[in-house]
Amino acid sequence: MGGPPHAHIDATELIYVHTGVIIVYIDGVEHTAGPGNTAVITPHTVHVFRNRSAAPARVLFVFTPSGTEEIFLQAGMPAIPGEPVPQH
Repeated sequence: MGGPPHAHIDATELIYVHTGVIIVYIDGVEHTAGPGNTAVITPHTVHVFRNRSAAPARVLFVFTPSGTEEIFLQAGMPAIPGEPVPQH
C-alpha cells in the first residue's frame, strides 16, 4: 500500500508514524519509520511508502501548502466509522 512512486510539484509532505512501522523510499533511498518518526519530503522529490509488516500502521500526512490532499478524496473511498480498512 502507499501508491506509486511520485513527486509533488509545489508541496512539502510530512509523514508522521503514529503506530506500526513503514518503509519510506525518498529518492530511491530506503528509510524505516516507526512510532514517533517523521519523514519530510520536499517538492520535486520522488517518494513512496509501504507497510511491509502484517500489522496495520497508522500514519498522519500533512501537506504544505494545502491542496495536495484533494487527490485522496478523488482517488480513495470514504472511510466507514467502525469498519476496518478494506484489504486489497
